[in-house]
Order: sequence, then structure tokens, then C-alpha cells
Amino acid sequence: MGAKSSSTTNINEVFIKIQNRRCSCSDKSDVKISESQNNPHKLYLVCEKGKCKFYNFREPDNE
Repeated sequence: MGAKSSSTTNINEVFIKIQNRRCSCSDKSDVKISESQNNPHKLYLVCEKGKCKFYNFREPDNE
């Protein structure tokens, strides 16, 4: 993959820290929250610009 960075996101007054990644085409990835029945409320990363098919589930890095 590419370079990594750390992001902190505030969701419903809960801070979630995850290690972000660059997607397959080296652009930044967006953090999303799944709303599917199979993976409800699970965090995942996708290509910020939609140029590649990068998709990766992530677990929070909270201590």
C-alpha cells in the first residue's frame, strides 16, 4: 500500500482513532461507516476520488 497517517473522527461524541492509508492509486482514502446489514457501523476506507476500487475495513486504534 502507500503512506500511512493517523486520523481522529468524532462520531456521536465518541472519538475514534484509526490509522489511515493511501489507496491503490496513491490518493488519500476516505473513512466511511458501513450501513449494510452484514457489517453495520463498521469503519472502512475507500479511494477519496473514486479513481480506483480500493476498499478496506478498519478497526479503531483506540487504547
